[in-house]
Amino acid sequence: MSGFSSEWLSLRRKADRRARNKDIMQKFCNWLVEHAPKDGPLKLIDVAAGTGSFLQDLAEHIGPNREQIWLLIDNDPELLKVAKDTPPPFPQTRTRTDLCELTDAGSLEVLEGHHGVVTSAFLDLVSAHWLDSFVARMRQLKLPFLAGLSYNGILLSQPHHPTDRLIQRAFNQHQATDKGFGSALGPLGGFHAHERLLKAGYTCFTGRSDWICKPEEDELQLELIKGWAEAAREIGVPDSIVDDWLDYRLTAIGKGKSQLQVGHVDIVGLPPL
Repeated sequence: MSGFSSEWLSLRRKADRRARNKDIMQKFCNWLVEHAPKDGPLKLIDVAAGTGSFLQDLAEHIGPNREQIWLLIDNDPELLKVAKDTPPPFPQTRTRTDLCELTDAGSLEVLEGHHGVVTSAFLDLVSAHWLDSFVARMRQLKLPFLAGLSYNGILLSQPHHPTDRLIQRAFNQHQATDKGFGSALGPLGGFHAHERLLKAGYTCFTGRSDWICKPEEDELQLELIKGWAEAAREIGVPDSIVDDWLDYRLTAIGKGKSQLQVGHVDIVGLPPL
């Protein structure tokens, strides 16, 4: 599985929080209020939880009046340590962490015993086969599902450069390479999940959750364009073309004139009763 550093997750934290689609989160929360058992705590599992930022956002959205127990699973012990050391938003919200090899289909057994499943910035990394097995397991357990910030292939940059579309295509091609699960779904991850959930009888809603990186967010923009450039090189775009594009983007960021938009989609799937 392609890992993320805690530094990168911290850098993108504000953009993630700002982008999350509150209407989609609310539909997930409404289902839990109506259908999860009223007695006892609400038990939720975050798959590929990283440092636990989705817990922080969603727990706040659920509110302090319901006791919550979260299980955060990931294959990176350093990220889970950060999650474990981060206090939850409310005293009645408790967290557990579990180191889990997510590429192993047997890891899906951990979903049992929970009232809902969430993940964030993950569906674009997995293969179609893995995601199909994941949806089938959730359907078997009749679990609602909330997926945030699935990259959808849209990269927009201001000011415009003639090579923008070439870099976008190369990055999207790179996103579909193996991230540890086999050939990744990349920008199709969210759409594939939506289709499979519908076929499994789920009621689904989607909503945009784009990053809008403002000129003053220069550090985040720098990391993004460096990542896009590196991916383009690995796909085979000539260095001279990438260097020309990168110089233009760096200059725009340095002058405070750059704005980037990264397309994402949030998805909620509500199981048939």
